Amino acid sequence: WSGDESRILTAGDDTTARVWDATTGDELLALEGHTNSVISAAWSPDETMVLTGSEDGSAMIWDATTGKALRMLRGHGNGVLQAIWSRDGSRVLSASMDDTARVWDAKTGKQLLKLDAHTSDVTQAFWNHDESAIFTVSDDGTVKVWDAQRGEVQLTLTGHTDVIHTLYLNGTETRLLTASQDGTA
Repeated sequence: WSGDESRILTAGDDTTARVWDATTGDELLALEGHTNSVISAAWSPDETMVLTGSEDGSAMIWDATTGKALRMLRGHGNGVLQAIWSRDGSRVLSASMDDTARVWDAKTGKQLLKLDAHTSDVTQAFWNHDESAIFTVSDDGTVKVWDAQRGEVQLTLTGHTDVIHTLYLNGTETRLLTASQDGTA
């Protein structure tokens, strides 16, 4: 949903993301440019742009009014499972099946950091509230906490014996909860 709930953003297996009118259900935009399934789609903080992540290994930034592709973020060697904006919209964080997460300059498309220490798909990546740390979740059964400026691993959390499906950080950022296919949280 857009902030005013007037539009809905969807990602699709048909290689497109779409913007819909939330009241009428009419398609407003088809964001076409990926060559494989679009897995992730997100509004920019000011909702003037859309960010998509695709199994084609790229993330793309689009104009949310015209549907024009503004930038393609290339560098991942496999599908992008998630792509998110920083709070101010100046950076993008992507998580990929190439076992990495990456930070990009949203204005130039330049890669700023490559977070490369997992041994399997990175399925989730996000910043903490003040964006000083990045959390990555991987199919290797670990969570890594990274220094968001230097891209260095600060902490590796282990304990699961199978894929981690999700991670939640509490409101004060003093605890986190993971849920795994091994049946534990």
